[in-house]
Amino acid sequence: MDELRSRETRALAELALVRLLHEVRDVDVLLVVLGGLVPQTLATEDSSTPEHLGTTDVDLLLITHLDPGANLGNVERALQNLGFTPDSGEDGWRWRSLVEGTTVKLEFLCDLVDQPVHNMCLQSSHTVCQDP
Repeated sequence: MDELRSRETRALAELALVRLLHEVRDVDVLLVVLGGLVPQTLATEDSSTPEHLGTTDVDLLLITHLDPGANLGNVERALQNLGFTPDSGEDGWRWRSLVEGTTVKLEFLCDLVDQPVHNMCLQSSHTVCQDP
């Protein structure tokens, strides 16, 4: 079961992201943050903006179309070094780990050269694509 979403769990998701970015600092990989970490970054903190519920996951767009033959083994090793393991119960390339006792998920999305423009794909041994 996933943890409840809150400011605290969002902070743990951010911590997982920072740790991943540190691990891949010498790797030529382009990651774009999407999903639940974005709203609080974009929204102002005034009384008319409702507070975001938080998140326990990090959605990342993994830019691979620039080099479809890129070796992403360094990203995988970085995840393993941080204690993340593949989530075999999900389609796509989703990894899970405990961060300070809370489960945090990292999910990678990417464009694939054999899919129509603007399809979102979850990278895995069996690719899952969805129209936007």
